[in-house]
Amino acid sequence: MSSEGLAPSLDPSPVDANAALDDVLGTNNPPNELNLAAVRGLVSQSSLLRATMNARLSSLKAETEKILEDRKALDAQIRRYQGALSPLRRYPTELLSLIFTFAVHPMDYESDLEDFGLMGMRMRPWTLAAVCGRWRNIVLSQSNLWAFLCLDFQDFSRGSHIHRSWVVPMVEAHLNRSRNESLVVIFRMTQIRLSETEQRVLELIAPHSHRWERIIFCGPPALYNALSNLKLDFSMLRALDVSLSPDVDVTDEGMEDYEVTIDNFSVCPNVERVFINLNVDSGSKVPIKMNLGETKNLRIYSATNSWEYHSDILRYATNVSECWMGLTHSLPLVAETLLLPMLRRLSITTTGVLDFLEAPALEELYHSYYTPQLCTQLARGKFPKLWKLFIGARRQNIVIDWDDFLSATRTVTHLYISLSPQSASGLFAILEGSTGQTIPTTTGETDQEAVDGIASAAITLPTLHTLALNFDMFEGDPTSKRLDEDQLLRVLEAQWVQGQMRSFRMYGRVVPKLRSSTLEQIETLRRDGFDIVLERFPMMMVDGMADKDSYW
Repeated sequence: MSSEGLAPSLDPSPVDANAALDDVLGTNNPPNELNLAAVRGLVSQSSLLRATMNARLSSLKAETEKILEDRKALDAQIRRYQGALSPLRRYPTELLSLIFTFAVHPMDYESDLEDFGLMGMRMRPWTLAAVCGRWRNIVLSQSNLWAFLCLDFQDFSRGSHIHRSWVVPMVEAHLNRSRNESLVVIFRMTQIRLSETEQRVLELIAPHSHRWERIIFCGPPALYNALSNLKLDFSMLRALDVSLSPDVDVTDEGMEDYEVTIDNFSVCPNVERVFINLNVDSGSKVPIKMNLGETKNLRIYSATNSWEYHSDILRYATNVSECWMGLTHSLPLVAETLLLPMLRRLSITTTGVLDFLEAPALEELYHSYYTPQLCTQLARGKFPKLWKLFIGARRQNIVIDWDDFLSATRTVTHLYISLSPQSASGLFAILEGSTGQTIPTTTGETDQEAVDGIASAAITLPTLHTLALNFDMFEGDPTSKRLDEDQLLRVLEAQWVQGQMRSFRMYGRVVPKLRSSTLEQIETLRRDGFDIVLERFPMMMVDGMADKDSYW
């Protein structure tokens, strides 16, 4: 073969090359010498072409990057121009000042604090002051924006972005900028001992205690020992919240009689709300001894403590209107009786507390669970104005005597109670009988309760406007039978037509098991105006007590 005959195989054109070398490229056959030379030539030519393309791409990439950088700079310039046109820039200082006031207004006392962070950096004036010079000048000129001081040292354990060395100068600046404003102070810590930073911060805020309006302290006994060694003035204090941190361990041997004493709160003439030891963990089992002195302005008291220390505070609280009392120890056999003439709402975890209370104006009573002793207490007529009664979790072996219960609660118009479906049958029988309805009689324990209910219909029944039932059921509990839906419907229809009941709430696992026909009849009552709520899950509890306002 002549040299001219080899030329076509060296043609760099991919189409011609593939056609000429089809027997090599399209098979797995070994190439001969001539084909090898042709393929090497093609690789060389293609590589040169590829290098040329890469060079062009590099040039285009550099040009593109330059264009992108120019565009980015232009975007920034446009944003600056647009910022100059923003209506916010033209807001008068007085309007911005008002907006900032609402933006950093001190929290409601019951609000969750977790999102504020140490020094309130997440949503407080420190953030606003960092936006621009004008905003900083406005924020620094408003002392009311610095009236909330959050010293949550627990934030360090959650990865705070504030270094410990910054805290003291920030607290100093914060106090100076607040000038003479009333202060809301939060101080929380988890360590067993105070660090040098925490001790120094206490010393900084103590001279300003005459400006404290609301305070929250939560920490170990060492915190309260340090407070007792400081000179404090609580003349302006209106709300006080002190508690031990949940890390306090009272399960160790020798800790059974452990208690914490806070000595220097004895003069709080204007305090209106007191919260003591409301942690639900081990810290709440330790009594805190406090002497608040004359507390005639106290309106709300909520605490977990020994009865003795409850008495120390409530003895002079003749104007308290709301009270929640948990106990760290058993009640004494003999104790002084507390007279609370203005008390209208009371929450307790132990029935025996009622033995030592005189509250003639009581209107609402919340109890963690039902006991026969509660009926005895209510039957004495100590609370003639009682109209709302809440009874929390059911105890498995306690049977409710509905005759005694309804006789003792004649003044109650709003009732919430936890019970079993079978126990509800006894209540329904009495309510049904009180409206003159006929109760079908068959056999069985539940029906016997219904018959007993008819016999007791002559008793003076409470005129229920609202009835809320929470069905607590235990595994293997013989009283946890299926709810008698026919009886439920008869009661609801009778109470709606002939009684004064206008609201019925039912909670628990029995709800999703109701027949479709039952649900249809309930929907008919709803359309007529009967407020009926069915919830699968039980009412939310906190320490055995429900949210007292959201269910009526």
